[in-house]
Amino acid sequence: MNEEPNSNFFLDTHLTKECKQKLWDGDIDIYNLEELTFCTERAKNVYVSYLYYLSKFLFSSLVL
Repeated sequence: MNEEPNSNFFLDTHLTKECKQKLWDGDIDIYNLEELTFCTERAKNVYVSYLYYLSKFLFSSLVL
């Protein structure tokens, strides 16, 4: 049990089968929204919102 937790659980459950394989093989990046193919448009919107708020949080913590 010395493995790091999987932070990409959302992507593993909401990407198409082909896209997941490309991601696991390292052919695409988790931040490349043009190449990530989600099962639904709603899943894509949720992930885009997550990235937006994550970047906003990280930026605000760096700028004092």
